[in-house]
Amino acid sequence: MLFFSSLFQSALTQINRQKPVNLLAFNAAAFHPIYATTFLLNFFQHIIIEDRTFDSVARFLLNNSALAHHTGIVRFWTCDSVVRDYTLRWAHHCTWPWGMPVPYQCPSCHCIQAWDQRGKEGSSELGRNVVMRCSYQGTQGWCHECLTFNKPVHPFKRSKSPKGFG
Repeated sequence: MLFFSSLFQSALTQINRQKPVNLLAFNAAAFHPIYATTFLLNFFQHIIIEDRTFDSVARFLLNNSALAHHTGIVRFWTCDSVVRDYTLRWAHHCTWPWGMPVPYQCPSCHCIQAWDQRGKEGSSELGRNVVMRCSYQGTQGWCHECLTFNKPVHPFKRSKSPKGFG
């Protein structure tokens, strides 16, 4: 983890030196480039060929690509000689609450996809913390594993569909 942290700091130093107009990076711990295919094809079609802005098609790019389900997309740009950044994350109240992935397997009982969110549907959409409990019941009784996904400290802005992208 220390290696990754120093590598990230080195990349940030280089980005601040270069002062990019626009730069996209991906923050998955184990990035799979195959997921970027659809994202890149749509990116080139709408931004390069149709000359749209990234902000105007960001939601479309995220919603129509497996990439968003795999990694966050970090955007860097220069404004008044200061490099700014933000991270776009795909979110879904059951599978990626607040942009954080739900593990497929319970760490306690090792049951696969047992997370129950009954009575909590849409809690991330409503601005609340998301709590999920393992629903596995074995010979020893119910599993007591619980996951909590806290509402982010920074404001969570839901993107709107750009015109023509329903």
